[in-house]
Amino acid sequence: MDSQTNFDDIVQLCLLYGKILQESNATSDMINGNIQKIINHLNVENDEISTFNAETSFVIINRHDNTVKMIPVEHSGYNFEKILRVERVLDDFLANKLDTQSFLNELRVINNKTYSFPKRIRVISAALVCGGMNVIMNGLNWSFLTTFFLGIIGYWLYLKIKETTKINIFAILSYSTIICFLIVGLVKLNIVVEPYSILFSCIMPLLPGTTFVNAIRAMMDGNYLTGIIQSMDAFSTALMLGLPVAIIFSSVL
Repeated sequence: MDSQTNFDDIVQLCLLYGKILQESNATSDMINGNIQKIINHLNVENDEISTFNAETSFVIINRHDNTVKMIPVEHSGYNFEKILRVERVLDDFLANKLDTQSFLNELRVINNKTYSFPKRIRVISAALVCGGMNVIMNGLNWSFLTTFFLGIIGYWLYLKIKETTKINIFAILSYSTIICFLIVGLVKLNIVVEPYSILFSCIMPLLPGTTFVNAIRAMMDGNYLTGIIQSMDAFSTALMLGLPVAIIFSSVL
């Protein structure tokens, strides 16, 4: 590290790297471990930089002057394509096939590009998860089709609400509420006779199981603040899924 300018470049590099992985729902130990590899490769002292994964930002603290740099994390979702591309670029950087500026430019390209399936594929995939869970609980019968189509309607509306409001927790609450009302309507029309199994199947795509596991891993690795934040995120998601169920089903059925 030759100058303060070079150190600032390293901080910007680590910020962008952490942002991409955090938006792709990579685990905190993976993010911090790989940033440590970058720091070591650039001959930065291990105690010069500390990282912190917040819910809506990725933070780096310069321990020498206690300055704080952060970059916003606008959204999050599992994106294994981005993670794989970032890992390949990191491997090239660690193998000295890329210099620092080229590495930063590659990260900017990955950050600005969208690697995701079309919306219709995501909706159908979520509906198949719903239908598959119903088959596991009830076997292959007509309720599979009911659950499948409810999954299509609910998840499509979830994506639309999330895209419109930019508030994921509200979209989750709306999804659960819509599914509950649709199932209640089908019960009243005598189309559905096992509402609870269909309901449990339909909320499967949004259950925060992975988030909760990542929170436990973060706390076991000593990242207590990150673990607590992820635990709160998992708890709030579960609450938004369960609240309409408790209110609507207990009141109507």
